[in-house]
Amino acid sequence: GDTVEYKYVGAGAWTPSAADLNAFAGQYASSEIRATWSARVDSGRLELSSRRGSRQALSPQYQDAFSGGGLGTVWFTRDARGQVTAMHMSSARLWNLTIPRVGAAQP
Repeated sequence: GDTVEYKYVGAGAWTPSAADLNAFAGQYASSEIRATWSARVDSGRLELSSRRGSRQALSPQYQDAFSGGGLGTVWFTRDARGQVTAMHMSSARLWNLTIPRVGAAQP
């Protein structure tokens, strides 16, 4: 057919620490699709929310990458200093939607 399937296999299992997860907490906004996501850590898991009352728990897959619900693969990129700068999403019909970080986590 006309479908190409790509799979990334990480070097090994990743079990992020609380500090690892806290690095992703914050606000991410896409002007392209006019949506904002909040990432937060709850009970040792990273969760994403795009609207009040809706949360998607993410499961670690490989370094800085997760899967969860209907979101497909979610991964984060960092700058040269190691600071998280963007969140990315890919799924069946969505390939690398880049969502810049716009703010740190709220206390």
